[in-house]
Amino acid sequence: MLITNMLAYFPNPYKDELLYHVIARYHFALGNTDLRDTIREIFGVEDTIPSISFPTGLAAISAQLPKQTEFTPEYLIFNHTLFPLYKPFLPNKRAIQIFNQMINGKGTGIYAAIGMMAGSICAREALVYCPQCVSEDIEYLGEPYFHRSHNAQGVMVCYIHGCLLKSYDLSYRTSSRLEFIRLNHKKANLKSEYLPHDMTSKLHKVACSVNYLLTHPLIETNQQSIHKKYMNLLDGKGYLTCQMRVKQQELAQAFTAFNDHNFLSHLQSTINGDDESNWLKAITRKPRKTIHPIRHILFINFLCESIEEFFSTTQLRSTAFGEPPWYCLNPAADHYLEPVVNSCIVTPDYKTREPVGTFSCQCGFIYSRKGPDNNIDDSYRIGRIKQYGSIWEEKLKSLLIEGNRTLRELGRQMHCDPKTIVKYANKLGLDSCINSTMDVKYTVPIVTNNYDQYFPRYSLDVLEFIKANPNYSRTEVHKALNKQCIWLYRNCREWYEENLPNPNRATKKDNPPRIDWAARDTSIMFQLKSAFRDLLQVSKPVRITRLRLARFINQRAVIQRHIDKLPRTELFLTNVTESLEDFQRRRIDIVSDDLFREKKDVKAWEVIRKAGIRPEYVSDLMPRIEDNIELLQSLVVHDNSCIDIPPDNSLLH
Repeated sequence: MLITNMLAYFPNPYKDELLYHVIARYHFALGNTDLRDTIREIFGVEDTIPSISFPTGLAAISAQLPKQTEFTPEYLIFNHTLFPLYKPFLPNKRAIQIFNQMINGKGTGIYAAIGMMAGSICAREALVYCPQCVSEDIEYLGEPYFHRSHNAQGVMVCYIHGCLLKSYDLSYRTSSRLEFIRLNHKKANLKSEYLPHDMTSKLHKVACSVNYLLTHPLIETNQQSIHKKYMNLLDGKGYLTCQMRVKQQELAQAFTAFNDHNFLSHLQSTINGDDESNWLKAITRKPRKTIHPIRHILFINFLCESIEEFFSTTQLRSTAFGEPPWYCLNPAADHYLEPVVNSCIVTPDYKTREPVGTFSCQCGFIYSRKGPDNNIDDSYRIGRIKQYGSIWEEKLKSLLIEGNRTLRELGRQMHCDPKTIVKYANKLGLDSCINSTMDVKYTVPIVTNNYDQYFPRYSLDVLEFIKANPNYSRTEVHKALNKQCIWLYRNCREWYEENLPNPNRATKKDNPPRIDWAARDTSIMFQLKSAFRDLLQVSKPVRITRLRLARFINQRAVIQRHIDKLPRTELFLTNVTESLEDFQRRRIDIVSDDLFREKKDVKAWEVIRKAGIRPEYVSDLMPRIEDNIELLQSLVVHDNSCIDIPPDNSLLH
């Protein structure tokens, strides 16, 4: 049930303050002892779990604030959460879904939709702060707070001071999920520390980029528009082929030279060139995956001087020859030098691999040139004329019949060599109309492929090789017999398709799995055992759940998505995880022991209050509480009786 009462007090959020911390300040200021009271007052319901990065139920918060305030759900999202950092790199539909979830939803699936479960990097155990920012906040505001620009994954230094960020003593991984952690300067280490200058400058640039994204909401930007910008910038830097494919090997070499291995390791973003699914390849391919914003920032800083330059650049070039239409360069056409050409096929030059554009006009005139076009004059350049077309030939025919022009005059008027005039005069049967002794005959070139010479030999080579290697795929056959396969593909396509392995049914080799799940299962199980022991020792008891254990060792995504491959881990979790009733009993045992150490006479209500047992569970747990008190009192009586027994004086004589 949603409860909507106007709040009498709500702290004014500071600049760049996490909304999570604003609510923590509210909880502290009101002195609520029960966290659920604060949640009920703020969100109007009791079943909301506080989220640091992507809080939900913001419509409920805004509805309880005075209407004259500016704290609308949209304002809170864009100024006090991490949503603006992730939004530009998400598909539009998904970004809208997450936005609506934060306003009215309960947060189900937000972390999965945003990619933080599968693609999380530099995950933290606690909130972080900048020592110098804490000192400045105390001086100017009277209290410190957690900045959202510090608490984004991958940010390791303060974007203002450049010093290392420090983890707060109280970890949200071991605290109650309902707890709001407030920054207490007395528990903060205010000594500034720095990494070496080169590393600091690189991490500082990343931190500044994160702050830019948080403070400049890019409403119109999305995953598709970002990818289009990447392609244009890669094209301008020469990392695309003529077919607009990324030169992945060259790109990886240049990227790792720009960002050294040590720096990428700090951000858990190293590049494995042998891995076909590494993040650098994924970020440049058709956007199907969600890539972490930090990796986008690394790639943007590689392509541009700064993230500001990347998002302020609007002039884009989609191909080596610009956007259609292009100019028709047929001197015989009425539309000469007009932009009417819409067809351009780009192929690589067979020697230099530079782009070659072939432009085809509806008038039949076809020409080509090497690219890219670097200025407007290049748009009027012809490298080679591949076909003159019927309009050009009709124009030449009329000029030849007039018979009052020399070959050179005809060449200048038709924009071609005099020999070309002679050749086409022969083709048109008007060689008698020219006054020239040039012997240029128009002949149709005869192409021979020496079928009888090559086919028997090449086809036999291929058939014998396939027979000897029945498990080879078409690609492997090609690599072994490259010359034979290319000739057969060009000249005997039907035979080629019938006899070579089908590309869709190539036999896979028994490659070893990329992940040794048995070893990973054992490793995770031992990590969980250690985490289990640590959680049992915390001063304030916490419930042992699968999620808490997985988060404690930073293996949440693996355990949730691949538990079927981790049988030993599954068995261990089944044995140690607690139901709510199990946890309440253990908490009662611990509290009872603690109280009896402080004083010998303990009442049931004292155990209930200190253990935080809610009223609806008291009746079920009362027998255990009474049994504990009775047992501990009997032990006390037994100890006292042993101490109070007077010595037997008869033994002294």
